[in-house]
Parts: sequence; C-alpha cells; structure tokens
Amino acid sequence: MREISRDWTDVLASVTKIILKAGELAQLVRVEGLERQRKSHQDFVTAADLKVEAYVRDCLATLFPNDHVFGEEQTEGQPGGNGASREGESVIWILDPVDGTSNFAAGLDMWCLSLGAVHKGETVLGVIYAPDRRELYTAVRGEGAVLNGKPLSVSQDVPPEQALIMTGRGAILPAEQYLTVLRRLMEAGYEYRRYGSGALGIAMVATGTIQGYIETGMWPWDVAAARLIVTEAGGYISPFPLSPAKREPGPPLVACQQGLEDSLHSVLTG
Repeated sequence: MREISRDWTDVLASVTKIILKAGELAQLVRVEGLERQRKSHQDFVTAADLKVEAYVRDCLATLFPNDHVFGEEQTEGQPGGNGASREGESVIWILDPVDGTSNFAAGLDMWCLSLGAVHKGETVLGVIYAPDRRELYTAVRGEGAVLNGKPLSVSQDVPPEQALIMTGRGAILPAEQYLTVLRRLMEAGYEYRRYGSGALGIAMVATGTIQGYIETGMWPWDVAAARLIVTEAGGYISPFPLSPAKREPGPPLVACQQGLEDSLHSVLTG
C-alpha cells in the first residue's frame, strides 16, 4: 500500500483557494438563473451543483493527478477519477458541491461546499465554505480547526435542558422516523432546529453555538470534512464509513460536545 507524504498545511492553502472560487461560481450561477432537474422530492440537481463539481474536479486533477475524487453528483468518467477501484491506496477527495441545495435554490444562506481529503479511511484535511454566510471552516489532522482563521472549540458541560441540537432528515427516509426522533429529543429536554445542510450543521457544533447534530442517515459527502472539523475542535462524532464504493446512506450520526453522546445516541436509537 502506497504511503502518502504531504505537507497538508500547504495543501490546505491551495485547496482553500479552489473552494473560495467554487463558492463564487455557485453564487454566479444562481444569479444567472437555475435550471433544476428533480432528483426526488425536495432534492434538486441545479446547474450550480454540476458546474461547481466539475470545476473542483478539474482543479484537483491538475494539482493531484494520481488522487481520486468522489462527488455527490458525478463519480465515474470525470476528471480525477472515482476512487472506487483503488480505495485505500491513495488520497480520495470527497466532495459535496452544494450541500443544502433547496436552501441555495430558495435564496437562503444555510448551504455550503464541503471537501474532505481521506487517506486509509481517515479524513486528513477538511474544508467547508458557506459563501452567503462568509464562513470558512478548515481543519488539518492534528492542527486544530478554525473558522475564518480563528480557532474553534466545542461547548463544554452544557446540560441537555440548556443544549441546542441541530437535526437533519434525508428525503428518502420515512417521515415517521424523523418525528419519533423529535419526540425523543423533546422528552430528553433538548431544544432543536433543522436548517437543511448536514455538513454545515455538523461544523456548527465545532463553534460551540450549538451542542450537537443528529441525523438518522447521512451520506459520505455530508460527513467527510465536517467530522475532522468537529474532532479537531475537541468534540465527539460517531464512527461513519467513508467508502467511495457505496452510494447509500450511512448509519445514524451523532456529533456533539463531549458528554452528550450517550444521551443523543439514545434519542436516535431509542
């Protein structure tokens, strides 16, 4: 198995420039007008998703021609490859070009671009950028997480009755399952919000403004970057497989300040 040796701080500087430009591209496409293609109920592929993913792929292929790119919208036959056939042998970039597409299309600011570099199943670099909010979250393994250049730290010792939890619900999952989770949250004493961007919701745990994020089934591109940002900010996130070979929701996910994980897992699983 080939080892990867890179200065990830230098890589982060290069990748951040790409993501900032990609955010501008998404905003420009939105201003020019969106052409929607329905994927499923309240889940759209926009021109921005496709153009942003193609742009990031091209840039990564130029910088790292031997790496692989696993994107939400396109996997095979695209610049940078798909990573499925050589998982574990090289760096795999896991990309969500627009997370929170319905928010993006509606003109709401709760959407982001998410890019994580994964090696041997572990995220070594993560970038989440919310252009409308002007929020840039970044992390390199072992070097902490920052928001717009300022170090991040999760909240400490906030009890359930004072905690604010972000929730998510994939459109393919039963509504009753989500409603059950909300009932359990309230019974456990939590307050909750749902903003419609999983990657950004997880990243917000790292700021300490919310104490947790839970969802019954998420996708690798929602989690790849955000899980490193949370852990580097001192938080907890449940194990989540980042396998490019699988395009299906992963297990229930909990991201939170230390000490709330058992309670929030109980909310999800009963």
